[in-house]
Amino acid sequence: MRREKPDLVILDIMMAYILEGLDIRRQMAADPNLKSIPVIMSTSLTGERVQRNLPSDEYVPDSAWLHKPIDPDQLLDQVKKAVG
Repeated sequence: MRREKPDLVILDIMMAYILEGLDIRRQMAADPNLKSIPVIMSTSLTGERVQRNLPSDEYVPDSAWLHKPIDPDQLLDQVKKAVG
């Protein structure tokens, strides 16, 4: 990301380890060169109990959320909002 600076990043919460996507998002927000890149977070963790245990907006700043299975139209709408 630092080398090529994408127009948009889509991160899953669970990548190599659980919550890795959230860690990456937090690091992006703290990096002056990456903090302006829009981010869409995706997750299959949709139960109320699980969502209560996810970090707050302070941990995941300014990110749109999509829940799996992701509706293609909803994804396109979020991408248009993020880069439009």
